[in-house]
Parts: sequence; C-alpha cells; structure tokens
Amino acid sequence: MLIPSVFDFEPDRLRSYSASRIDRLLQDRPVEYLAHLSVARQLDTWIAQTLADPDPDDERFDAGFVAALRAVRDGLRQGDFTPGGLHGSRPRDGAGPGPDPDPGAAAGGTPGT
Repeated sequence: MLIPSVFDFEPDRLRSYSASRIDRLLQDRPVEYLAHLSVARQLDTWIAQTLADPDPDDERFDAGFVAALRAVRDGLRQGDFTPGGLHGSRPRDGAGPGPDPDPGAAAGGTPGT
C-alpha cells in the first residue's frame, strides 16, 4: 500500500499519540487531519532550515523557536488541534474547552468583524 509522505514520522516519539484517536480522526475528519499533517510536514522543513542556518548572534532564540515549532508540529500530528483534542474547539454540545465566542457576533455585529 502506498503511504503518503505526511505519514512519514515516528508516532512512538510523540508524547500523547493515540492510534485509536488518529483512526477516529481519519474516519470522521480525514481532510482536516491530513491538512494538519501537511502543515506538520512544512514545519519539519522550517525546523531543518533553521537548524542548518542558525543565527550566530542569538542561538537561544533559535533554540526556543525550534522547540516551539516542534511542539506545534507534534500537536498537529497527535490531533491536538481538532475538535475534542487537547487544543481543539469546543464540541457542538458546548462541553469542554474552546475558543472565545466571536465578539462581533455577540454584540449583534457581523461575525469575524
């Protein structure tokens, strides 16, 4: 079976990777999860570029920047930014953490303004 390159990572190196959660995401939200994997793959490239050409004047910044990119990349691969994930939006029933409501919509304005 041909496996897309977005799946070219080692799940056992991720802190909270759950194969059952990923299987569910691939069934329920395949386009969203595959988009997250695509972004994670791009972050790999950004990390490699930063490590290949570090800023000699600010090595601490580069180290923190790479650590942050890796954390976001890993979260994307674990499904953390999908509904029900660690940082995902609130489920439709209103339970659990989620983003603040759009202040424009709450004030009677046009959402997103």
